[in-house]
Amino acid sequence: SDYVFAHRGLHGPRLHGLGAVENSATAFAGAIARGLGIECDVQKSSDDQAMVFHDFELDRLTGETGALNTRSSVQLGAITLSGSGQQRNNNWSGSLDTLKLSVARGTDWTLQQPARFAQQGSNWTLSQTCLAANGGGSLCANANWPNKGINVRGEELPLTLLQPWLPRVDNREMVLRGNIDLDGNVRPQGNQWAGNLDVTSSEGGLKLGTAGRRELASYKALTLAINFNPQRVQATLGSDLSGDGRIDAKVTTGWDAYAPLAGELQINTSQIFWLELFSPDLVRPQGKLEGNITLAGTRAEPILG
Repeated sequence: SDYVFAHRGLHGPRLHGLGAVENSATAFAGAIARGLGIECDVQKSSDDQAMVFHDFELDRLTGETGALNTRSSVQLGAITLSGSGQQRNNNWSGSLDTLKLSVARGTDWTLQQPARFAQQGSNWTLSQTCLAANGGGSLCANANWPNKGINVRGEELPLTLLQPWLPRVDNREMVLRGNIDLDGNVRPQGNQWAGNLDVTSSEGGLKLGTAGRRELASYKALTLAINFNPQRVQATLGSDLSGDGRIDAKVTTGWDAYAPLAGELQINTSQIFWLELFSPDLVRPQGKLEGNITLAGTRAEPILG
């Protein structure tokens, strides 16, 4: 008996409302869901890896130009498919099926599942969209704008993601230890924005050089909370420090240069090795640091007390 195959998967801007890119995971999933067979195209990259792609040239389906077989599998994996979109009555919907971000500094990020978007009038929605870092951790976002705004969540993001951006000290790189979780939201409030960002980390540390045996600073139970609305911004920070130390800080201000400024910083620690970051002449400094600093005035003219 005859069997029906979906040519390059079930794809096309109007086909069953899928709007999927040919030879994509979404096109294949659509065919499977309808009990269809799948026909796909396979070509070889310059390093002889199998790549599912129809055209010899990259131009039609990506933002790149040139022949596919001149690129390595790593280079091809960093190329974004154009995705898919369809317009009905001046409204748009579509999906992004694959994405790999290769940044100049740091690790690569890969889309974990197809991201679907839709626009109806002034309303926009984005399905749960997650990027996974090559070194571990994920960053996800979804949106229902303007009703609920944009939500962002990060889980087990390694602090090593920041290392390529940190300055070197005495020709040695800063080496970070620890992971962070974050949860944030941005939403419209009138003609302006409001939102919050919460960051937590169970523990972490900093040392100089990969061969360094001791950390210059370490912490436990770090929390950072930022809340903002059209009138003000408020932030609080708290963490235990190594050596039975503690740091707590809070600040409240507005958005313009002459908004009132109020804040306080309290610190108590007996580990001050981190002072080596400021001078190569300091080696294993000893002592205890206690401080209580108040912040007043305005953003343009702050006053320390």
